[in-house]
Amino acid sequence: MPHFNIMDLFNTASFQKMQDDIAASVGLALIATDYAGTPITQHSLCTRFCAMVRDHPYYKTLCERCDSRGGLEAARTRTPYIYTCHSGIVDFAIPIIYNNAYLGAIMAGQVMLDDDKNTSGLEQIYTDNSVAPLKSGKYYDAYLALPKMSLEKIVSISNMLFSVCNMFLELAVKKLSCPPEEMQNEPPPSSPYVNKGILAPVYEYIEKNIFDDLSLSCVASACNISANYLSRLFSKFNDTTFSNYVNQKKIEYAKKLLISTDMSVNEIASHFGYNDCSYFIKVFKKEVGLSPSKYRQQNQ
Repeated sequence: MPHFNIMDLFNTASFQKMQDDIAASVGLALIATDYAGTPITQHSLCTRFCAMVRDHPYYKTLCERCDSRGGLEAARTRTPYIYTCHSGIVDFAIPIIYNNAYLGAIMAGQVMLDDDKNTSGLEQIYTDNSVAPLKSGKYYDAYLALPKMSLEKIVSISNMLFSVCNMFLELAVKKLSCPPEEMQNEPPPSSPYVNKGILAPVYEYIEKNIFDDLSLSCVASACNISANYLSRLFSKFNDTTFSNYVNQKKIEYAKKLLISTDMSVNEIASHFGYNDCSYFIKVFKKEVGLSPSKYRQQNQ
């Protein structure tokens, strides 16, 4: 089993931005997948032809099979793997491997070679006679509009992406495995409200956005780290979980509103992002020991 899941390593929003920038600079479509070929990012620079093909339920399945097989071949050889897909289009896979475990791949391509004869040296990774209509009918104009590129340039780009992925992976693993030195031996803070070290931006973001959506994934994305990494750090350096901490902070502010305003319990619950008032009451009672109404009566 891999020591890390690929989603532990990639902050999806940040990686998507990097993927978009690289696709624009090299003129190739890019997408990241997990080990099974399931996309974990949105397509960058997807061609019209491939967008049409992937919009078809059956052809989409063939595309994902090609992505999966291409990634596995790249993992087996531990190098970029260049091939042609079921439609005869040139693609290549960049393996993402950590600790001898194949986590996923960067899939790139959606181009035709400027010299069609060169495709004879590439494996067609998946064949299906039913794909013949893809080069005719409504797909034909889009097929003819596919960009062309020399095999030499594709090889050069694939090697460059392989180096970039390795660098990105090393940095991500280092960040996930090794908290800053000053925190490695630091005991959990006596209070979950103390701002310390690597979690300081998280606490600050929660304070400034206490009335907004403060789900784990939302806060992690805003702080540019993965949700799994944030959850692990929070449990390590606090005596409570992330969700409990957020609830505690919201209840802390809710108590002030109950005492200082005439807002109804339902209005206060909605104010702090609790769509279900009964859930807010349950959380409040768990934290305070009293229902919101009882707390207001005793403290107003």
